[in-house]
Amino acid sequence: MLRDNNVMMSFLRVISVGCILLLVLYLAIFVLLFDQIQEECYLSSSTTVKKFFLPQFTAKGNQKVLELNPGRQQMHGSTSQHPSTLDEGEEQDIIEDNQWWNVTSYFNPSTYDQLRKAALKPYLNVTSLAYPHGPFGGFRNQYMTFAGMVLLVDRGNHSQIIAESVEWKDLFGTNQRLRHDLFFESVHRNSFYPFLPRFVEYDRDLFIDVTVLGKTEMTPNIKWNVEDLSRATKPFAIGLTGLQAQNQYKQYVKRVVQGLQERDPVDLLILKGAFRPHPALYSIMYNYWEKSGLSMGYMALHASVEPDMQKNNMCVDAKVTNITHIIHNLQVKFPNPLTPNILLIFNREIFQSEVKNKNIDNALAKYNLVVINDIIKTGLWNGRVRVHEAGISLAKNSRHDIYSKYFSLSGSVLDFFLAVQADIFVGTEVSSFSIDVEITRFYRGK
Repeated sequence: MLRDNNVMMSFLRVISVGCILLLVLYLAIFVLLFDQIQEECYLSSSTTVKKFFLPQFTAKGNQKVLELNPGRQQMHGSTSQHPSTLDEGEEQDIIEDNQWWNVTSYFNPSTYDQLRKAALKPYLNVTSLAYPHGPFGGFRNQYMTFAGMVLLVDRGNHSQIIAESVEWKDLFGTNQRLRHDLFFESVHRNSFYPFLPRFVEYDRDLFIDVTVLGKTEMTPNIKWNVEDLSRATKPFAIGLTGLQAQNQYKQYVKRVVQGLQERDPVDLLILKGAFRPHPALYSIMYNYWEKSGLSMGYMALHASVEPDMQKNNMCVDAKVTNITHIIHNLQVKFPNPLTPNILLIFNREIFQSEVKNKNIDNALAKYNLVVINDIIKTGLWNGRVRVHEAGISLAKNSRHDIYSKYFSLSGSVLDFFLAVQADIFVGTEVSSFSIDVEITRFYRGK
């Protein structure tokens, strides 16, 4: 009998220890998930309404805007690596030369293409890298990957990134992966070298460890000629995993927000103007700004009420998912309109895909889309304020060979930079898109 009691007690002790270990494991998983949710919400917290200066869309000479800046570029074949910091005078000089919103509709595709090819010519005696991973997530998640990748390149003291290896995904559109310099400016971007790493085009004689396949000018595919990427040197491979660059950027921003470090000089240059749309995209944006009436002043409103945001379980308590509530609060807060125009930033494709899907009954999505269509027709503040839609609609109607086809990515770029340029921006604290618009506006003096 005593022996049976001892066996039973031992058995109960084993079960107790096992339960405790299992409980500890569950708690650890919960803490990790909670910390991730808190980080996403924390990185998204910000003021939602700000008043800024009028936009400065004014003409300037072609040469002033599009010329290469040899004063900030190493000569071909230089062995110098770019420094990690700028002194105050150097940074101010770069920012003063970077009045990029003054570019107007004079853009000449053939002239720019010549400048682009010259700017993307690789230097010989510097280290180069290729990014072996594809884009991840929506537009701003892809931006975080891009910015994190640039930070990784800079911290490794490398000089060049093969342009064909950096791609952006036309998410919710064709879902194709497209090369970076089709959508973002390269000539001006490379003028920041050596303070920022350069983008260069693939050269089969210089970069023997990779081969660029597919439609190299549009949807290139990088094939590595080495089995172990850690042994590649021409070019080196940057990023151990597909999420390393994005996670690196998130952790960096978290430290900045918590006051644990200053913004990296590389990040500051990107925020202050090194990152900007391709001149062809800018021309579409400028022409719309001029002809639509936005030039008379406009507020950009990013309500973030699309179905995907509605279903996202991050920061639930801070969300407003009914567009009517947002519009009502805006008109109560400002009884007299602040601008004669509002640019509504939203993804119509996501709405229409949800509403047309017979297997989904999303009443709120249907309601929000009806309200959006109505205010675009009738305006706000009793018709005193016109409501505009750019983004995907503007890209589709541009008739541009590239941007009308890859309308989702193009529309995101157009909406983002139109929001950056707005007289007033109203966003949501739960959206990385809104937060990034506001941060970019701050560093560009808006």
